Amino acid sequence: MPTFTPPTYFTPWNGDKGPRDLLKWYDGIPTGYSVLITSGAASTHPGVVSPSQDDIDAADSGSGFGDRAAFIGGRSYTVTSGEQTILEAAGYTVT
Repeated sequence: MPTFTPPTYFTPWNGDKGPRDLLKWYDGIPTGYSVLITSGAASTHPGVVSPSQDDIDAADSGSGFGDRAAFIGGRSYTVTSGEQTILEAAGYTVT
């Protein structure tokens, strides 16, 4: 079965990144985008930063979060071949 993991981005640290700040060596906190399939089309690449509950509820039925085609960032999901086709057509990588 194909597996999909939504892309990630880095949320910046709130520190001052001064000479004694150890966090200056890090890019930030890895944060996952969310990808929703609604009306047979996936969210525009790279995804949605903070989908609302209404957005998730409006997603098609599927194999993601809450039996919807809502793939919340930070997790890997086993997807159907139909979802794989939609996700790959939108520019996402499914393995």
